[in-house]
Amino acid sequence: MDAFLLVEPYITGIISILGIFFIEAFIVASFKLYIKQFLSQRTYRIVITLISGLIMTLFSIYFMMMSQKEDYYLIFGNLRMIIILIPIIFLNRNISLVSVILCSVFRLFYYGMTLVSLGYIAIFTSFFLLVVVIQLIVKQNQLLTFIYSLISASIFWIWIYLTNFDGYHSYYFFAVFSDYLNFVILSIIAYVSASYLYHLNNLLFQTMEESLTDELTKLRNLKDFNAKMNEGFFKAREKKEAFSLIIFDIDYFKAINDTYGHLAGDIVLKNLAKTIQEIDELKKVDVFRVGGEEFTIILSKKNGTETVGIAEKLRKKVELTNFYYENQLIHVTVSVGVTSLVKGLRSEITLNGFMELADEALYHSKHNGRNKVFSSDVLTGEFK
Repeated sequence: MDAFLLVEPYITGIISILGIFFIEAFIVASFKLYIKQFLSQRTYRIVITLISGLIMTLFSIYFMMMSQKEDYYLIFGNLRMIIILIPIIFLNRNISLVSVILCSVFRLFYYGMTLVSLGYIAIFTSFFLLVVVIQLIVKQNQLLTFIYSLISASIFWIWIYLTNFDGYHSYYFFAVFSDYLNFVILSIIAYVSASYLYHLNNLLFQTMEESLTDELTKLRNLKDFNAKMNEGFFKAREKKEAFSLIIFDIDYFKAINDTYGHLAGDIVLKNLAKTIQEIDELKKVDVFRVGGEEFTIILSKKNGTETVGIAEKLRKKVELTNFYYENQLIHVTVSVGVTSLVKGLRSEITLNGFMELADEALYHSKHNGRNKVFSSDVLTGEFK
């Protein structure tokens, strides 16, 4: 029983820190999967930083309260340092910055402007700045940041025990050593656990990314197109927003394969993908390869006139680009079809009907000489 009482705080502390990083990994994964697509990159970073910082703050406050209990002081006091250290290494230093600021404000309100409060605020702030400086010096290397931060953190234990500003730390070597060793052991457990979760998270999203990416061109694939088209179309139709679809394919692609070989055809497809992504309006837009030589582009909040302009720019860019295979020049052109929902106008057209209009515009381009752009009016079905 005595042995259990001795190790119980360690068990509680370890379970707590593992729980924190599991929750954090779950939230980051959920946001990437379900929320990120609706936000700009900048907004997403701000939101995930604030939410993660708030989570770390809540746990830090919990550790602060638990450290007031007898036999829990060392464990939970050290865990408060660890949840500053680990997010800096694996996630974003701003998460720890948010946590340090909010915890400092909470401590001042809860305990008052006391010497002890100011002392701990100074320690946690200094530790945060120390880890950030180390991270910059070692150029973001995770392991080196961790090792040097552990070593450098010893100065805080020496200072705490020398000053005894909180009345709990009478200085003698064994006390300093055992307290610091406790921090090191818990930090190693936290680092290994966070590293494992970080690796699993990256592996998960790498696998997901690969499942939605065309292997040859590295563009998005048909699966991703269907998901985003379904979501974007119904959202735009419901909100009466502008929404456009471009469908295009390579003219006489079979002839290219027959004349130069299938390897030449593959090189043309890869170079075409790079060429499309050089167009300014398409640099931050997903382009999809949905068939052998067929591609699509979804343009949210773009009206028909704007989309036709982009499609024409795409057509000209491809026409003026030189494609080579084994020093042989291959002339490549594309035929393009466009259709758009009109902003402010309620449409009852179905998703399949909408896509068929774009497809019909593409075939109209092909039947009218190829290397052309035609749009199909969503109301009348007429070609322009």
